[in-house]
Amino acid sequence: MYDDFDYWFGHPLCESRHWGPWWFYLARLVIYEFAFLIVGFFGTLLAIGWILFKKYVPGACDANTGPDCGCGPFNALMAFILWSTFFNTYIYGKLHEKAPWLAFHQALPWALLAGGLVGWAFFTWRARWTRALLLLVLVPLTALEVKAHLQVNHIHADNNAELVSQQQANRDIRDMVKLVDHWAAETGLYEEFTIASEDEVEWPFPWYFRHYKNYKVKTADPKAMVQFGDDSTFQEMRAKLGDDFVWRKYLHRSAWIENSMGSSDLPGGTDLSDNISAYLNDDKFKNKSFRWLFWNYFFHRERWSDINPKYGYAYFKKERMPTLEPIDLPDGTLDRPRPLSPEVSLAGPKGADTRFSLPRGISEDPTGNLHLVDSLNGRVVVLDSTGTMVRTYGSPGGGKGQFKVDGAWGPSSVSLDSEGNSYVTDTWNNRIIKFDREGNSVLSWGNPGNVDLPYPNLFFFPRAVTVGPDGLVYVADTGHHDIKVFDGEGKKVRTIGERGISKGQFDEPVGLKFGPDGNLYVCDTGNERIQIFRPNGSFKDLILVPGWNQDKVGMEPFIDFLPDERIVVTLSKKKMFRVYSPDGESAKNFSVQNSEPIGVFVDSDGKVWLGDRIRSQVYRVSVP
Repeated sequence: MYDDFDYWFGHPLCESRHWGPWWFYLARLVIYEFAFLIVGFFGTLLAIGWILFKKYVPGACDANTGPDCGCGPFNALMAFILWSTFFNTYIYGKLHEKAPWLAFHQALPWALLAGGLVGWAFFTWRARWTRALLLLVLVPLTALEVKAHLQVNHIHADNNAELVSQQQANRDIRDMVKLVDHWAAETGLYEEFTIASEDEVEWPFPWYFRHYKNYKVKTADPKAMVQFGDDSTFQEMRAKLGDDFVWRKYLHRSAWIENSMGSSDLPGGTDLSDNISAYLNDDKFKNKSFRWLFWNYFFHRERWSDINPKYGYAYFKKERMPTLEPIDLPDGTLDRPRPLSPEVSLAGPKGADTRFSLPRGISEDPTGNLHLVDSLNGRVVVLDSTGTMVRTYGSPGGGKGQFKVDGAWGPSSVSLDSEGNSYVTDTWNNRIIKFDREGNSVLSWGNPGNVDLPYPNLFFFPRAVTVGPDGLVYVADTGHHDIKVFDGEGKKVRTIGERGISKGQFDEPVGLKFGPDGNLYVCDTGNERIQIFRPNGSFKDLILVPGWNQDKVGMEPFIDFLPDERIVVTLSKKKMFRVYSPDGESAKNFSVQNSEPIGVFVDSDGKVWLGDRIRSQVYRVSVP
């Protein structure tokens, strides 16, 4: 007990785990408990005014006899609640310990105070117009309060933008749990399956793994089937566990405006008056109106600055893991690449003298011809099924129908619609160019954008394009971290996603393609995952892709689907491509002549075509 008192009374001396300014909880009450705050504060002032009016206005009490003629609503219980409300608000603001969950100790008395005042008002002022006026104030406040509580508890249950969370277990936790449960069942160990976790990545695993008998916390256990480790002890953990484990990086938790409330989070930093001034003056913050940012967060929970992510590593023992193979593995991969011999290997188009130079995106037109983005040659090459050149379209430059070639970069991706029109990402000119079936340029849209000013129809180095089953054109606007959707004439229809690490958010997306299930699959490169979206643009699911962290530099992962619905993605920096099962639960890696595959396309015969970064060649292989 002495230690408890010593800990709490030590807070004014800066002995605390979590620091925050004195208005730390006030900001959260304004966001989440604003109805109680408004009714409690102004209701108290109104009640005090009513008491003074009754006391000092002659005849007021005689004309309005009732139990409130003396102390008004403040009987002994309400007086205690009033004292608790303002004392708790003050003392928790004064103490140095700042943790969001402690806001409960202020919110509860504010709620009791507001409820008592509302009951008193309805009992005292019985005229219809006064009660109607009260309802006119209370109903919208109550509706907004209910909305806020539904958002934090149900709509955005896993949203790291909610300020009532110190840190939020994020996108990968449930996927990790699902993976552990899956392997516990496949190994036949079930509750006997052995799991361990280090201190920094412990919570919330004790809850999810509560039914496992052999789950150990705060330890590194080489005998465990699955070990969760902190990102700061990666090298140490690898040494402890040895070569019996493969590993996967995952996002463990994250927080937004956790404690610092610094200049990068709020325009006024830790000063409340400066932030109020910025709001009243409608200052620009993050190149946008701060007033607009605040209300957009209040209603939609769209944060305006980056979060603070905490990554962890999951180590899986090779022994008895059906979806892993006990062999030497490249870092971050699921198994060693199986070498494949190409059935077709092209250094350039058959029947042409010019060699390929960094071949990238590949697509197929309605006649079965392949359209290959010959990136550093600044053109698109049309090939038949044997690799013979049919024609080319496009040329280097910045004019109509031309692609900008800049050092090691050029156009990236091509996709065709049902009429044979092709759409090409002219990446470094920040635009999309549309060609007709004869290769004539008929339209282009987009111009230089800015990563901080994502205005409509402006791109920031778009990397990939695909035409959906609905005929709309979907563009991976990589620098703006979103997917923009247009009709065939370049008119914007909608935007999918934004920058971030939560579900439905992106970190430099590249390849995208509609799957056999009609959903949109996006290579979310920086977040090392494939995100799956329904046709209406809503998030559906994700598949983790360990190893893409290195591909973020080259921005080259592309995606396609085999006839049996397996998913093919490229990992150029690891010199391989990976084939996932349709559910994403297992995967196999493949390589071709030590190449660095970039673009990938599965033709109508089920053959996989790959563009190679190292040799600037194109391969066709059969995947077993």
